[in-house]
Amino acid sequence: MLETGAILRIRYVVCTEGPDRVRELIAIGASFDHGEDGNLHLVREGGHSHRRIFHAADMTEKEIESALLKSVVNKTNIFVFEHHFAIDILTCQDGSDITCVGIDTLNTETLEVVRFLSKVTWLASGGAGHIYPKTTNSLVATGDGIAMAHRPQAVISNME
Repeated sequence: MLETGAILRIRYVVCTEGPDRVRELIAIGASFDHGEDGNLHLVREGGHSHRRIFHAADMTEKEIESALLKSVVNKTNIFVFEHHFAIDILTCQDGSDITCVGIDTLNTETLEVVRFLSKVTWLASGGAGHIYPKTTNSLVATGDGIAMAHRPQAVISNME
C-alpha cells in the first residue's frame, strides 16, 4: 500500500508536471478539444471538484495512444512488434532476489511464442475491470498483466 508521502508525491508530480506532459502530447500530434475562445477546453469528471480534464471528442485515450504510436514508429531506435500478446514475464533468481530478464509473447498471426530478452521490461497492461460482471472498462481490461506480475512475486497493491 502506498504511504501518505508517496501519495502526496504522486499528486505533486501530476500537478507540477502535468501541464508539460500535455504540451508534449500536443507537440507530437495529439489534438484536444478547444473552447470558443480558442483555449484548451477543461471539463469536470466524476467526483472532481474542478475542471481539470482535457478531452478529445470523448475519445481522449485513443487520441493520446494514436499520437504516442505515431511518435514511436518514427523513432529509428524503437522496434514495434505488432500482433504480439504478452503471456509471461521471464525471471531469474539469485538467492531471494528475483530479476526480470524479459517477456514471452504470442505472435497472434503465426501462433508462435516469441521471447524478448531485455535489461529493462516495462509492463503497462491496463486494468482488470472485466473480471467483474458489470463494467464500462474496455474489453482488454482482463487483469492479464497483473497476473503476469504476480507469478514472479511482484508487489501488487492498491487494486481497488
